[in-house]
Amino acid sequence: MHIENLKRFLDAGTTFSFGDRVTPHTANDFWRWAFSNMNVPVLRGVLIEYLVAQKLIAHCDDIVGDTVRALTTYTPGPGDLTRSIEKHYQVQPHGDVFDLQLSWGVTLEIKSTASPANWRLNKTCRWNIIEDKNLKETVFPAQFYILAQMGPQVSFSDSALNLGAITFHVRTGEELERLAAGQQSLGFARFVGDESARPGCGYDQLPAVLLDLQTQRLQRVRKKLRPDWKLVPRDGQDDFMPLAVERDGKVEAWWYWQVEVEGKWTAVPIEPIESPWLPDETPGWRDWEAAGFAYVPEVVAMAEPEEAIVGP
Repeated sequence: MHIENLKRFLDAGTTFSFGDRVTPHTANDFWRWAFSNMNVPVLRGVLIEYLVAQKLIAHCDDIVGDTVRALTTYTPGPGDLTRSIEKHYQVQPHGDVFDLQLSWGVTLEIKSTASPANWRLNKTCRWNIIEDKNLKETVFPAQFYILAQMGPQVSFSDSALNLGAITFHVRTGEELERLAAGQQSLGFARFVGDESARPGCGYDQLPAVLLDLQTQRLQRVRKKLRPDWKLVPRDGQDDFMPLAVERDGKVEAWWYWQVEVEGKWTAVPIEPIESPWLPDETPGWRDWEAAGFAYVPEVVAMAEPEEAIVGP
């Protein structure tokens, strides 16, 4: 559904029809029926994802501004980074790999639970954006994960919905890979871990916590980068993507152009990007993303099964 039609659908007075048979029900009736019980954890989780995403989008300049200025020649003004992404999140990004991307390589997943004993986070298949294929290999693909620990129920106070004292736990994807210890998932206790090292935080503290983690990440990757290197954005930046593409066991950086071909989105190579790495560095995929690229893992063809040997 296109954005303009979606906005019309969100109008509380919008009615529904089956062909020329108009029903008496409105969008407001539907929203009240489907989403009014915020004691349902799934619905609260969607609301929390929305509120967290809006908070981080509003603070995008604070969280990734230093990173953008350090790794690229772009000098954003106040509010520029927020405006550059908020148009992409007017609706929930269903089907996307990540819940939120603040800048290239700064990707987030936002989770929630009201039942810590039963909660688990699974690894997901890696995705090749160029060929639009999922790989067999599974990882924690986002660079940051936020887990909201919800209370048992909500309340109304002065005409406001009070979600209660929610604790947010923030971890990096790299941390989760270590904590999972080769397993395909991890539970709440392992996700939270030793809170003395990084205690949970409140809603208003989320931007500062992410800024601290992103600053540490930037400091680590800059030690691996050539001191004279900066990425020079192309005109029409929204349509061009800095990709680190794995092919034949090697990784090359290219500007790609995102384009729709026969109803499917794909990426077309435009021009190579000079390697940012010091001569002795062998960067991993998270290093590439820390340097401001989106990493594209290679699609490896599955081996053909051997023909069965037929006996006499």
